[in-house]
Parts: sequence; structure tokens; C-alpha cells
Amino acid sequence: MATPNPASESPSGEGIRNVPSLCLQTVEAARADAERIKRIGEAEAYSVEAVGKAEAESMKLKAQAYKQYGEAAIMSMVLDSLPQEKSYARAVLSPYL
Repeated sequence: MATPNPASESPSGEGIRNVPSLCLQTVEAARADAERIKRIGEAEAYSVEAVGKAEAESMKLKAQAYKQYGEAAIMSMVLDSLPQEKSYARAVLSPYL
């Protein structure tokens, strides 16, 4: 026995005429969703690219600054940071000591 089609059972035939327009609406909605998703992806990619470029520029500027400082200045900066590192290490390792 064939499965009844409610659209074909409509006495006025309205259901049959609306099927193509419903399909078109569904396709248009899917295309709109796809375009929205594409734009979100493009915006996220642009954001990631901008962050990457900013980080690269920051690293480049730091490298230039380190070149100007010279080895003695860099060693001084490293030694100045050691007390902070010691405090951090002590805090992390204190439960085990």
C-alpha cells in the first residue's frame, strides 16, 4: 500500500503548489546559514592573523631592543628576575618539601 501524501490529498491542490516554494525557502535558508558561517570563519581567521602579526612584531621589537642592550644588560635583567623565579618555585614546591 502506498504511503499517503498529505499535499496531494488537498482538495484545492494548494499543498502541491506550495512544495516548490517550501523547497526554495529551505534552500535559501541553508544558503543564508552557509554565508553566515563563512563570514564568521573569515572574521575569526582575520582575528587570528592580526594577533599573530602583532605577536611577531612584538618579538621583532624585543629582539631589536636586546641587540641594543648588549650581553651585560641582558645578564643583568636575567639576574634581576631570579628572586621572583625563586619565590615562585618555592611556592610551587612547598607542599613537597
